[in-house]
Amino acid sequence: MKEYNWSKKTLEAGLVPQESLPKRIALTATGIVLKNASENKKELLVCNPHPDTWNSWMLPYGSLIIEANLIEGAITFEELTKSIEKLCQENFPKYESSALMQIQNMTGINSSEFVLNGDLTNFSLKYSQSANVWTAYCFMYHVSTNGNEIKPTVQTHWLPLDTNSINEVKSTKMLSNLKVAENIFPILDTII
Repeated sequence: MKEYNWSKKTLEAGLVPQESLPKRIALTATGIVLKNASENKKELLVCNPHPDTWNSWMLPYGSLIIEANLIEGAITFEELTKSIEKLCQENFPKYESSALMQIQNMTGINSSEFVLNGDLTNFSLKYSQSANVWTAYCFMYHVSTNGNEIKPTVQTHWLPLDTNSINEVKSTKMLSNLKVAENIFPILDTII
């Protein structure tokens, strides 16, 4: 099944296919945890929270799932984006307390130490195999530079943010023998 990915700057054109209308919205907090490994050398935390199922490196995350019966009939991707943003505004306190707490539980870093970077927000429309429904995702990125303070509850790895390491991960889509989740790659271009 086709996936759709966009940001406000790269909005998908046209109508959302009728068979792909989302039944739920996932407001997803994504943690960008950085640490200084040495002078002028930064590293990005990646984690493997689901080794028995997905078994891949991803950014720490948490979600607030909202049932979405807001969409009927023909709707454009721009209208879908506006609906998601409205739901996000209406549910932001709940999102912060739930989704950011999930990141805190994964990393051990207090949720108050994360700062939202709204410029990185992007959207996705995917068929969720686990829920068996189309889901619209709003990925919001929260940055912490307190990586030296992590107390993880999941498998973690530090990705060096140097050109050679990043180029290798981008070309192989692997890190330490595990697949790297697709949503990490756009972030790498923005944080080096």
